[in-house]
Amino acid sequence: MTDHVLEENSPELSMYIMLHQMGEAYGMLPSQLLAEGSTLDLVVFDAVMSYRQHQERKRGAPNEPPQNKPGDDNMKDAIHRMRSKG
Repeated sequence: MTDHVLEENSPELSMYIMLHQMGEAYGMLPSQLLAEGSTLDLVVFDAVMSYRQHQERKRGAPNEPPQNKPGDDNMKDAIHRMRSKG
């Protein structure tokens, strides 16, 4: 375990959440995604999730506040930091 505290809406927390969701969707561990995945994988996954949320909102799903997404540069920096720790 780590004593590192993740701040709400931080790029690191967003990355952890995305890795978890991708792992569930693709049946892979987050470490496998970091080792084998590419930026394209992240872009495709993010596009699909955004499209699904858009479709749910169109169907009248309960209003959820939009997620604060970090910019591409922040996400790339967070991924680089995670890979450097491994």
